[in-house]
Amino acid sequence: MDCRTFNAYLDDLIDGALDAAYAAELESHAGACAHCDQRLARARRLRVALRELPSPEPPVGFADRALQTAAIRAQGARRRARTTAAGFALAASLCLGVAIGVLMDGRPEPGPAGRLQQVSISVSQPQQIRLAFDTEQALPGATLTVRLPAGVELVGFPGRRELSWRTDLAAGTNLLNLPVVARGTEGGKLVTRLSHGERSRTFTVRIRVHQANGQASGPGRGPVGA
Repeated sequence: MDCRTFNAYLDDLIDGALDAAYAAELESHAGACAHCDQRLARARRLRVALRELPSPEPPVGFADRALQTAAIRAQGARRRARTTAAGFALAASLCLGVAIGVLMDGRPEPGPAGRLQQVSISVSQPQQIRLAFDTEQALPGATLTVRLPAGVELVGFPGRRELSWRTDLAAGTNLLNLPVVARGTEGGKLVTRLSHGERSRTFTVRIRVHQANGQASGPGRGPVGA
C-alpha cells in the first residue's frame, strides 16, 4: 500500500464502499503514515461538517445573487441543523486527496465503480444540490465553472447549461447551494471545475431524473465515466 493508492480509494473508504479486508489495509496504512492519517481525519471531519450544515429553502433571487456576486459562504463546522430531504451535498477537498460524498436525507449514497457520485431528483420539482469545498487556506480570485446536463437548469437561468464566475474561498468549508430543476428525464452529469492560479480540480456527480411515477430514466441508469 502506498500513498497514491490510499488517495485513490479514500472516498470509497469514507463511504463504506470497500470490503472489510481492503478497508483494514487502508486504515493500517493511515496508521503508519502521518500525512495520510491527517488526510483521512480531514475527510471525516468534512463529512461530519456537511451533516451539520443547514439546508434552507433558497430565497427569491438566490441564483442571481450567488452567481453575480460570487457569494460562496464560509460555513463553520459548529453550526448544527438537520439535512432536509430536498437537500443534497457534494463535498470536495482542494487538498492533494479529494473527499467527495453525496448526502441524501443525511445519509451517504455510495457511488458506483470509479467513485462517480450520484443524486436523484424529480421532474419539474426544484431541488438543491449543495456543493461544499474544503480548503486548508484562503483562495482569493478562484474561478468556479458549473456545467449542467441537458434538461437540467439552474433556477433563474433557463436554457443556460454552463455558468462561470470568480469568487473568493475562505479557509475551511465553503458552501454553495445550487437550486436546480429538471425539465426532462434524460439526466446526466453535473461537472464543477474550481481553478486557482495553475491549480484546478474537477468534480463530477451523476444526476438521475425520476418521472412522476418514480421511475428513473436516461443515462443515469447505466454506467457513466468520470
